[in-house]
Amino acid sequence: MPHGGSTAPGPVYVGVDRRQARLAVRHSIGIGEMSIFVMGLALVGVVLPTLLSDLPPLNAAEHAQTALRTTWSILFVCAGLFRLVRWRLTGEISTALLGAGMFCFGLLSAPTAALAPLIHTTQPEISLSPVTRAVAVTVFLVALMRSFRSAPVDARIHPLRSTAQMSIAGLGVLAAFIAAGSLGSTAAIPRTTWVVVSAVQTACWLTLAVVVLARGARTRSPSHIWIGLGLLLMASAELLHGLAFIGPFSLAFFGTCLQVVVGGIALANSAADLGLVFSADGNRLISLSGALEEAEQMRTEEEYEQEERLHDARSVIAALKAASITLDRYDERLDTSVKHSLRSSLVSELARLERVIDGRRREPLQAFRLDVALGPVFTAERENGLVITNKLGSVKAVGRPLELATVVQNLLVNARRYAPGSVVRISATSSGGRVQILVEDRGPGVDPTQHEMIFQRGYRCRPDEADGSGLGLYLARRLMREQDGEIVLRERPGGGASFLLSLQGTSVVQQPKSGIQIRHAVDASVKGAADEGDGATVTHLPRQRDKNSRSGSVATVVGDDKIHHATSRRAGRNLKAT
Repeated sequence: MPHGGSTAPGPVYVGVDRRQARLAVRHSIGIGEMSIFVMGLALVGVVLPTLLSDLPPLNAAEHAQTALRTTWSILFVCAGLFRLVRWRLTGEISTALLGAGMFCFGLLSAPTAALAPLIHTTQPEISLSPVTRAVAVTVFLVALMRSFRSAPVDARIHPLRSTAQMSIAGLGVLAAFIAAGSLGSTAAIPRTTWVVVSAVQTACWLTLAVVVLARGARTRSPSHIWIGLGLLLMASAELLHGLAFIGPFSLAFFGTCLQVVVGGIALANSAADLGLVFSADGNRLISLSGALEEAEQMRTEEEYEQEERLHDARSVIAALKAASITLDRYDERLDTSVKHSLRSSLVSELARLERVIDGRRREPLQAFRLDVALGPVFTAERENGLVITNKLGSVKAVGRPLELATVVQNLLVNARRYAPGSVVRISATSSGGRVQILVEDRGPGVDPTQHEMIFQRGYRCRPDEADGSGLGLYLARRLMREQDGEIVLRERPGGGASFLLSLQGTSVVQQPKSGIQIRHAVDASVKGAADEGDGATVTHLPRQRDKNSRSGSVATVVGDDKIHHATSRRAGRNLKAT
């Protein structure tokens, strides 16, 4: 192997066209299409040439025929361009070669009237232009045969290059005839010779027409059927042009008008096939747009869910951190009940954190005691310095305990942030089959015009505030509504914020027939700790203090809105909750 590797070209792909990712074929010929074809054939192929053949001045008839030639030449050029555009979209080599043939046929036939006097010597030859017509027909037939024999996709064929080569070759042949005529080298060719040439071309048209119609019938392709009909008409037109050399000249008008009809068929068929591709692409674009919109929506929902989970996780982690630090620093100074309460709070918060990490699962509604569900939250938030009083008693509600704990924790975090130093009062009542939970603070409150706005996602009362995500209250309302509850903000007499939460009461819940009671998924020790604290009094644990502090810890005992302070003079003395 030479240095630098082999320079031999790789294998050329000639397999199935893998770029056709859409269906772009017709399945039937409509009645409207056939009606237009019959009417066009009758008017343009029969009535129009009959009228032209009756024109008395010969010059007028020749000018009319020249106009008709130009017309069908333009039609074929446009049809070829449409086919080439379809090839660029689908990669169909047969379509590209057919379009190249149509384009060259129209291009080489367009200057027939202008070039005929430079090539021919007799008036019939000038009028019928057999040389230019023969060159154009030959190029078209070569392109057609190549298109029918080509593979669906073949990298060895370059349609645009083939179009340029065929056009240059045809124009070169015509230029040679023009040069020969200008040098006087051409002689009058017998008319029978042109009749034979026309007969050969007619046979070629007929052969291709049979092949294409057979393929169209086999594949049930309306496009091939229309092409086959056009080839039959081209054979008829060529035969009429040949007979015009030995018969009445009016036959040439009929042949030219049939070529106009074929040009119209070619243009309409090419436009229809191209339109199918655009339509398929349009449908595919709409489908892709819909899929993209759904993907963006799913991505947005996933981002929202991640933000919500991160928000909940931060709240739980803050509570866990406060309780764990207290246990770590004051383990020897806390009595047994306080330690048990803190550890129970840790277990409950860890369970809630696990649920946040695993993702929210829609659990069935169940009956539970409010103090059991919210006790760990109160313990954790008190470790963060929040003073809480509660009058929950033994009220029961129907809902999801973990979600209610998340809602209340969000409210307590907001109270700690926006109403620092304020006592948060939590009470519950049950009436009319509903349970109402009131969470109040004595902070600055919320502007009445913002009572509903604060529940919107991302809304913050203070836009310039760097801290906060605007998700707490949004999540609170969503969680309450998902368990057939509600949360609203009301004005509190004397100032501050007052959040009213409502849930179903136990009186509207039917117990399962099996007698199995649905219990809260928190560790049983949590309930035991909460049962010890039932009633109006809940112990506030010692706040975190530096180990070098000389003063003792402060225990705040909160119950029925009464706050007491007890100071321990010796650091080794246990703190007891009253």
